Amino acid sequence: MEMARLFDAAKSRHILTYLLIACHTLARPSAILDLRGASLMRHTSGSISIRRADGRTRSFGQFLAVTPTLLPWLRVVTEPTQRYVA
Repeated sequence: MEMARLFDAAKSRHILTYLLIACHTLARPSAILDLRGASLMRHTSGSISIRRADGRTRSFGQFLAVTPTLLPWLRVVTEPTQRYVA
């Protein structure tokens, strides 16, 4: 119920996209803000790269699973340098 209220309160597309990525991947906030179109590298395996621009990660995991619900939202970004959350 509270998650539904949170999503209903999202007034812009970028906030809704941020919430969707956060809920579906449990990634760090800074990792979500750094995600770009080039991050969605493995369409067939359903994962997204969370590497920083310098190639390092703060954790050992480099890829996060992408749920079927989140995938269409990520495919909207077509430019490799475009951020998912602007």
